[in-house]
Amino acid sequence: MKLGFGGAPIAGLYAPVDRAAAMSALDAAQIAGMTHIDTAPLYGHGLGETRIGEWLALQSDAKTTLSTKVGRLLTPGTGEPADDAFIDAASFDVRFDYSAYGIEQSFAASCDRLGVDRVDTLLLHDIGAATHGAAAPAVFAQAINEALPAMRRLQREGRVRRIGLGVNEWQVAAAVLDCVDLDVILLAGRYTLLDRSGAALLDLARGRGVEIWVAGVFNSGMLAGGETFDYRPASNDLRQHRDRLMAISARYGLPLTAAAIQFAARHPAVTLTIIGLRSPAEVAAAIADAHLTISDDVWSVLEADA
Repeated sequence: MKLGFGGAPIAGLYAPVDRAAAMSALDAAQIAGMTHIDTAPLYGHGLGETRIGEWLALQSDAKTTLSTKVGRLLTPGTGEPADDAFIDAASFDVRFDYSAYGIEQSFAASCDRLGVDRVDTLLLHDIGAATHGAAAPAVFAQAINEALPAMRRLQREGRVRRIGLGVNEWQVAAAVLDCVDLDVILLAGRYTLLDRSGAALLDLARGRGVEIWVAGVFNSGMLAGGETFDYRPASNDLRQHRDRLMAISARYGLPLTAAAIQFAARHPAVTLTIIGLRSPAEVAAAIADAHLTISDDVWSVLEADA
């Protein structure tokens, strides 16, 4: 399986991470062969892209591909604390903008922070109802009519190699595929040991020749021993489900984290598994989990506990 480096933790997701620690995590990933880095303007309000850009500037021969996202613009901050999960974020406010102009401005600003003039993959970020509520239909229409065409223009100009979506909701990705062609869908948290609701999207994507990248494989930490699911306290049912999976894994002497990392990659549509990492130790643990042998007999038991 192929692993990618998720850039949200080094931008202060849930806990502060200093610059030196972020650089060390990126170094460790490169040495381990984890050469794809995924980021977004949202991550640390630009801090994630800036740190990745600083790291890239120190590399003379790094074999790295990048993905970043559009759909949000950063503007000078008001000085008020950010109402999100990023600690010690950069002093910018974040606002949604799915207009063609907003896409072009967002991409240009990301390239500036990253210190590049092109990226491998550009993803349209968070266009579903969970993010936008009653405004979701208008956001969807703008995505189809403005944002994605603007991204295609960047692709035709050679500034991005592939375009797609970065979402937590599989339904909106399936709806987009009914309207336009995509190259990639990054689906977070919807095809995991705990939540397999995105299976229909994976099957659809495979039939359309669209790559699936999975992220959020621990469901906000739930499958790594935490008590949150989708960034909120987990329900009793989810905790009991996780505990059953943990007991199955323990019966076979298997860390649940290894099964969580490897699960989605078993689907033929999945070409990349992105793990959010903040330290060399976390990089090493993810690599070890990804390479641990899990027998078909164990998978049959784990996958039966849906």
